[in-house]
Amino acid sequence: MSNKKIRVLSFDPGLTKAGWSVNDYDPSTQTMHVVKYGFLTPKPEAAKVINRTEVEIFGLRVISLALLRRYIRELVTEYKPDYTATEDAFYCSRMPAAYGSLIQWIVSVENLLHDEFRLTMMRIAPKDVKHSISGSGNSGKLSVQQAILSNSNIQFRAKTDLLQMCEHEGDAIAVGWTFCTKFLPGMLNV
Repeated sequence: MSNKKIRVLSFDPGLTKAGWSVNDYDPSTQTMHVVKYGFLTPKPEAAKVINRTEVEIFGLRVISLALLRRYIRELVTEYKPDYTATEDAFYCSRMPAAYGSLIQWIVSVENLLHDEFRLTMMRIAPKDVKHSISGSGNSGKLSVQQAILSNSNIQFRAKTDLLQMCEHEGDAIAVGWTFCTKFLPGMLNV
């Protein structure tokens, strides 16, 4: 394997709140450095007064997806990832409409990445992410965050505000870890 660090931009999708993480992975040491992480709020931003006219014409979901694409474009332009990965959509009987939103989120981002950056995005099943980071596919959000913070192979360049990490940011970091440790090795050996 190469000694070059590989940059991965990973996501926990959602129109209300989506987590993202920029990660540099070193295959020789199997260490992932979290360069930066945060979250996007396209739907709440679209609902602001400044967007009211566009929302009335096109609808809240369309404007939310347009803002999402703008945010993702800015992240990719600034951080220049080699790979991208996202947690895949899943169906929850308590919130059945969320599945459609997740699919739209993922497909919108995939199209943007393809059309403007010639990047693909790996979709990773939520149970695979949870199992990879914490050892159980049924782990809760708090368990995922604790597993991230206790994993000695996941390092943070900026130690500030780790205790303020939201669940979506933690999930995005876990997606990055899963991609780097479970999928990337096979891709590098091709």
